[in-house]
Amino acid sequence: MIFRVLWPIFHMLTKEFLEIKRDNILKIAIIIPIIQIFFLGYISTSEMKGLKTMICDEDNTSVSRSLIQKFENCEYFTIKYFVTSPKNIQSAFDKNKIYFCIRIPKKFSFYAKRREKTKIQIIAESALLSFDGSLSFLASAALTKAGEIIGNYSNVIYSKKAVKTETIPPNFSNIKMIERIWYNPELKSQIFFMPGVLGFFIVIVSMIVASFTLVREKESGNMEQILVAPIKPYQIVLGKILLYIFVSLADFLFVTLVSIFLFKLPFRGNVLLFISLSTLMITANLGIGTLISIISSTQRQAMMWDIFLIVLNLILSGFVYPIENIEETARWFSYLIPFRYYLVIIRGVLLKGLSFTDLLPETCALIIFCMIIFYIAIRCFKKTIK
Repeated sequence: MIFRVLWPIFHMLTKEFLEIKRDNILKIAIIIPIIQIFFLGYISTSEMKGLKTMICDEDNTSVSRSLIQKFENCEYFTIKYFVTSPKNIQSAFDKNKIYFCIRIPKKFSFYAKRREKTKIQIIAESALLSFDGSLSFLASAALTKAGEIIGNYSNVIYSKKAVKTETIPPNFSNIKMIERIWYNPELKSQIFFMPGVLGFFIVIVSMIVASFTLVREKESGNMEQILVAPIKPYQIVLGKILLYIFVSLADFLFVTLVSIFLFKLPFRGNVLLFISLSTLMITANLGIGTLISIISSTQRQAMMWDIFLIVLNLILSGFVYPIENIEETARWFSYLIPFRYYLVIIRGVLLKGLSFTDLLPETCALIIFCMIIFYIAIRCFKKTIK
């Protein structure tokens, strides 16, 4: 009985393997995402470095120069110009020579030595702002870093003065806040983005290669031979996707190893759990691709469906926008996106070292999704020619 079920599936596997060997389109669909992962790994960073900055030092004292040195030693800012008058600031911004300016006012050192409040002006280029004038991530990061430098410098100045006078200056706190960042202590954006990029790699590869399987048979005229063969619809579907599970998984493990060794991506979880849940995610997307292949008449139609669903995965999964920031109605549709659940899984396993019980809700969601999508695909597949 088991032999009767598995033997036709084996023949479909063999046929699909031969198709992959001589089909250049499938080779390209598998190889190109591997190349893309290298580029995505290098560009998937929101870290701000080398921001072109002007220093306007109207005070021009040892105290102000000491503060300027702090900005010079910070890789976030590249000091392009030093001026002593604010009249040159506007023209520098107009000509796009700078994106950031630190203006130290006159009598800065005078007020600092007297432990009195003084102000430092920080000017950001409008290009660092979003379209509605609110702070973009880059502008927010730049202002935060500048405020951190100035705040640390202020604490040093006032603490030295407090030691000399044996008094606590006004507004000077003797309580220190020490931050500890879990999972990504160096705040490298690549470490946060790369798991999502790897998960998106699964979406692209598995969905595209599966969406070409049956529709390719329709265009080549081979579907008639499959339909007259003594094989059931579920055996055709399984025989088509089983090979792609191994191919997609091999590709995914390869790019994961590259990310670990090349981009220093941490791996804190269980390897077997990671492979098992990744296989589950691949199976879910292969089911989506197979359904696309069944309902499409041409490869062009299948590709249009792929593009549509890939965009939905980007928008509704939490990869580009946090789920909490998505409008409530659209958020309900995100529950139909398997990438939403896998994004939690891959970040949890790689960065946090979560166990199977920690990821049980997401795992159950993927299992249910696989069962539903393959049931729909098999039901939609008819052994008749339209």
